[in-house]
Amino acid sequence: MFHTPKSKAEAQSERQRLEAEIIEDVSTAVDDILTDAPPDWSIKNEVLDHTRFVLGALGISELRSEGARQAHIFNATMDARRLMNLKIAEGRK
Repeated sequence: MFHTPKSKAEAQSERQRLEAEIIEDVSTAVDDILTDAPPDWSIKNEVLDHTRFVLGALGISELRSEGARQAHIFNATMDARRLMNLKIAEGRK
């Protein structure tokens, strides 16, 4: 399939919109988990950086997939919980 400049621009715009939506969803989910965590733990930044990395590797059809979005949000929240538990364990040493 050949892409015209307009369709490439539209695809790029859609990709940016989808990525922004997913990042916002992940950010909200992680905020819910980290409500009592000290701000200096920077767990949210780690999770969002990983999210951006993963999103960069996905194709547009994967970004459009609601199932893939929900799976990524779930995985991101599990990462946040894991990182929070590691920080708690470090504090006990």
